[in-house]
Amino acid sequence: LSQCNVERVKISHQDKSSVSSGDISIDAFVYRPRVLPPIEDQVFIITAYYGGGNKFSDYHQVFCGLGITTLSPAVRGDWRYGTEFANSNDQEKADAPIRDGLATARYLVDRFDIPDTQQIGTTGYSHGGWAAVRALSYPGPEKMELGFAIAGGGFYDLPAVVDPGKNDQTNIHGWFD
Repeated sequence: LSQCNVERVKISHQDKSSVSSGDISIDAFVYRPRVLPPIEDQVFIITAYYGGGNKFSDYHQVFCGLGITTLSPAVRGDWRYGTEFANSNDQEKADAPIRDGLATARYLVDRFDIPDTQQIGTTGYSHGGWAAVRALSYPGPEKMELGFAIAGGGFYDLPAVVDPGKNDQTNIHGWFD
């Protein structure tokens, strides 16, 4: 990690949704560039949407080399925290990772005194790519004006994944509800 300073953090927030309310604790890693521009010129990316993946990635090194801070949270749905946590984004709880991601964005604003939330973006791959974009348009009370999303490997058969007859096979239908 020649380009990054890495810190493990715990981010807490209160989920007030009607289907998955409660105190939530999120493990995360902050990959902070060793060389930083002034705060008003900095860019922040939140990664690991849907099911997590908050482990070292060469993307973190590349982003740090470009002067971009990455926050990699283990949002609800991550399989490494036991069955209950892994299933905490199923069906009607499908927006839980979005609310967790938006809570981590608020953490970044508070922690680094970010003057404009448009400096923060999201990224994800496959279902996570869809979730990254969803965070930008989330209509709930947690809504935040984020600046961008980087989505990779999008859905290949949207009608199939939103088919309510497949509720036992995927939670994607719940996202659209």
